[in-house]
Amino acid sequence: MRQYRTNSPQAKARIVAIALLADGGLDKAELDVLDQSEIVTRIGITHEQFDTVIHQFCDDLLQYSVRDENGELQLGRETIDAMLDEITEPAAQRTLLRMMIEIVHADHRLSGGEAVLTSQAMNHWDIDLHELAMVSSRAKNGSAGMLDRRIDRGFAAAMLQA
Repeated sequence: MRQYRTNSPQAKARIVAIALLADGGLDKAELDVLDQSEIVTRIGITHEQFDTVIHQFCDDLLQYSVRDENGELQLGRETIDAMLDEITEPAAQRTLLRMMIEIVHADHRLSGGEAVLTSQAMNHWDIDLHELAMVSSRAKNGSAGMLDRRIDRGFAAAMLQA
């Protein structure tokens, strides 16, 4: 798997790419969230650069993944951890985790791959989902944000069961 400079926009873009593909494909609802939330701009990369990262990630995925019994490509835990290691700034980790949750919840279904990925990022970066929701809520001047409502609807429970 190629390496990106620590905390670089490309490293952040690859984390977003993993979230987009965690359920096995690009979903229109996920792409809509990507655009509506201006995620590409917020991570500090152009759309052309983001497309390049997505293509590079797909190339790496073909090289470094294994097929499961259903024929789907799977990345090993160590490989994902290595990508998560490229993000060391706690604020960037929290921001990316919020973006990941927004992306994987875009279609209102949480696949096993999405749950595992999100849970692995939380554990790897040592982020508690409830703490993340509280930080998100405070950032919005005390109003309950989108992430808070997802937690209230059992999103966290579904994610932790997978």
